[in-house]
Amino acid sequence: MSFANEFSQRFKTGDDPHALAADFIDWWYDPFVLLPEHGNTEDEITATEGDLGFRLPETLRRWYALCGRRLEIVSHQDIFLELHELTPPVPPTELFVFHAENQGVAYWGARTEDLARPNPPVYVYERTRLMERDNVSTTNFLLTTLVYEAAFRARSDEDARQLGQIFSALQDANPQASSIWPRRIIGLAPLDHEGDFD
Repeated sequence: MSFANEFSQRFKTGDDPHALAADFIDWWYDPFVLLPEHGNTEDEITATEGDLGFRLPETLRRWYALCGRRLEIVSHQDIFLELHELTPPVPPTELFVFHAENQGVAYWGARTEDLARPNPPVYVYERTRLMERDNVSTTNFLLTTLVYEAAFRARSDEDARQLGQIFSALQDANPQASSIWPRRIIGLAPLDHEGDFD
């Protein structure tokens, strides 16, 4: 069974999304292996929450604990914000931003009113207006973005095919996504890339 088939089946049957993310990173970025020290510590996460004035949604806490010190491996095109870059929501959006487009024209995050939820929906703020809901949950957004970012290291048609298959499974769970950008992954041609991670 291909990795894409296995991932899609595990996702559809409700496997832990953070375990899926870890396995995806290990598969796609081989020989890089995600290690415990690549995540932020509980003390670092708690200190950030103290600075922010609120507790992070549980799925974000687990994300930073998984790979918060190596976010560059999943930020080839756009940017996952590091803990020290997180700031409290401010008007007019009241959006807690944790992901940004590389030229600063779009930002993704959770609404203030949703921050107490363990896995809040994700909204996108683009061109000075708050768009429709971008993703049904933070975990689905994180997984979708992992796949999208991986496309910038696609090395063959088979790579692109497997990414498209995984993305389709994620998209089936999020049919009303407002953003068009990650849908480009379907049928994506191999992209040039430079460098490896160690």
